[in-house]
Amino acid sequence: MTPHLHIISAGAAMGLTRQLLGDQVSINVGLNFGAVRTMYDYFVSGVPCDLLLLTRAQIDELDAAGCIVPNSILDVGHVKTGVAVRVGSKAHPDIHDAASLKVTLSKASSLYCPDMKQSTAGLHVLNMLKQLGIWEEMRGRISEHPNGATAMRMMDTSNDEESIGCTQVTEILYTPSVRLVGLLPKEFELSTVYTIAVPKRSTEPEAAMAAIAKLCSVSNQGVRTAAGFDAA
Repeated sequence: MTPHLHIISAGAAMGLTRQLLGDQVSINVGLNFGAVRTMYDYFVSGVPCDLLLLTRAQIDELDAAGCIVPNSILDVGHVKTGVAVRVGSKAHPDIHDAASLKVTLSKASSLYCPDMKQSTAGLHVLNMLKQLGIWEEMRGRISEHPNGATAMRMMDTSNDEESIGCTQVTEILYTPSVRLVGLLPKEFELSTVYTIAVPKRSTEPEAAMAAIAKLCSVSNQGVRTAAGFDAA
């Protein structure tokens, strides 16, 4: 019988993990998967964990602190950040450069995004709005959620044709009710490396290593690409 593994993961990897490891891990938004800083803090709190999937910087920090099994660290891939609209929307927002993105965001009735303090994409959106000079103008129209997956689902349930979402492409691609308009323009490009490892407190280290091998195998590169992960 395949052991059940406790996973703590950035929300960006939920779709990929569900597809490749769904029979081995629980898929609970906000508990197993969520904003990276929240998940980092959750891990540090000492809860059970067999698989840990966070940003490369966070994994390296935990490795330096002696929390990670030696030679268990593998990069899953790079994830970029993009813009989304509801599937039923007829809108085709222009986001090809900073100027067009500023106009598009300024016209949006609502901007759906993940936590602006705890998530990679949310913090990036906050800084982007400030750099564009529209933070004060937009702040009353921002619909902020614990993670990108929840933000995308809530954008759909709003029935708001003028709303726009901004989060990591993986969270857009595995939310069937929204569609990816495109990546943020070069001026605001964000590509985050996500990395998986086995923590030393894992009670199933061998099964965890096997799960990592499956998730990161060459044969599954096509699956990772389709899920929004560029090769590391």
